[in-house]
Amino acid sequence: IMLGLVILLLVVSYVTHLGAHAIANESSLVLSTRVFERTLRSRVLRQEGLLRSSIVMRLTADADRVSGAVESTLASGFPGVGRLVISLVLLTAIEWKAGVAMTLASLGFILARRRIGRRMLVVDRDRLHAMSQLGENVDETIANARTLTGLNLIGWQVARFTRLSEVVEH
Repeated sequence: IMLGLVILLLVVSYVTHLGAHAIANESSLVLSTRVFERTLRSRVLRQEGLLRSSIVMRLTADADRVSGAVESTLASGFPGVGRLVISLVLLTAIEWKAGVAMTLASLGFILARRRIGRRMLVVDRDRLHAMSQLGENVDETIANARTLTGLNLIGWQVARFTRLSEVVEH
């Protein structure tokens, strides 16, 4: 039984590793295409006087990060779950008390990690929003440098940049 479980784990790891790259590439392509279609139809790009070339760069980087996360999840997450289940089954077969204790401890860890992960997701979303606002501020400053200089708004723009930088730092 142990030899069969080890072979099963190796097969699952190999198949998952091969499929992870293909799925990550396909999901990245679909995500990038949808994001660019939505961006090209957005109100932001239709505004006159604003240059938003960095939007495309940020969206491309975000799509690449999502693709990498999908690949990491598939390549290491599923085989990791398989190893955990197989280890718990083997431990329970060898010593049932230890197996039950480890199963309960694993479930407790998963629940605690899920709760912490949700909180971190909210904080990360706020951070990304603040960084996006800061990036928009920089884009507007570069694109409208003459207008800001002509209207004597450089001090206002510097104060705005400083405030947004402090929000990102916080």
